[in-house]
Amino acid sequence: MREDIIHLPPSETEQPLYIPMVGIAYWDKNHSVTRKCFWSCCIEYIVQGSGRMEINGHVFYPSKGDICIFPLYSNYSCKADPNDPWVRMWIDVRGSLANELLHLYHIENIYVVEQLNLASIFKRIFDTAANKDLSPAECSLQMSLYFFEIVQNISVHMQKHESEISDEARTLKNYIDRNVDCNINIKELAALIYRSPSQTIRIFKKAFQCTPYDYASNLKIETAKLYLKNTSLKIKEVAYKVGFSDEHYFSNVFRSKTGMSPKEFRNM
Repeated sequence: MREDIIHLPPSETEQPLYIPMVGIAYWDKNHSVTRKCFWSCCIEYIVQGSGRMEINGHVFYPSKGDICIFPLYSNYSCKADPNDPWVRMWIDVRGSLANELLHLYHIENIYVVEQLNLASIFKRIFDTAANKDLSPAECSLQMSLYFFEIVQNISVHMQKHESEISDEARTLKNYIDRNVDCNINIKELAALIYRSPSQTIRIFKKAFQCTPYDYASNLKIETAKLYLKNTSLKIKEVAYKVGFSDEHYFSNVFRSKTGMSPKEFRNM
């Protein structure tokens, strides 16, 4: 794989949001990438090509015109279609405000946005990154505004998509979101919308591209990451907060999802 990367000059002061580099990746037909708990937030625009992605347990097949979001500490693997490999423009976003913006705009669990043409914004980002007449402070400010513009565009796009989601699917998702500390079974979810378990799974998967079980499982781990990084709760207390009564079982599930133990994740 070949990449054209622009490294941006560091700001003179520490920033809650900054972009240290941007790039264009030209994927080879046999190239693949796997990363565990990646330490930055990354947003990409698919210029051309297609392939398979798995992000935090969710599988997608993004192609030309799609946006891909890799939140902070994501686990992901990517493999290009050998007959139509990707060309992907990407921006590397650092600082605590990056993920906070995703959360504030309710897109922290959105990984692929289909057919959202932000090519012009990405071009402006690359033009700004290559502009040597800008001071580090001016460049950092402009890049942050572009990232904010991308987040806003994604949020508006997803709000339109949300309006197309059935009330039944929304009811199921809201219930899972509110009960991350519980272990919910499919019969319990089916009773909420007066459907059979198989119908309930189909309704949820049509709206959110995964089963209720997969969504709940990934939500527990993503919530546990926040507790581990932002509180001093003990591991067993974090486990209880996300619905695990057994600390060791929680640790095993966490390791299977992230490639490291909760303690290792907290200390990284």
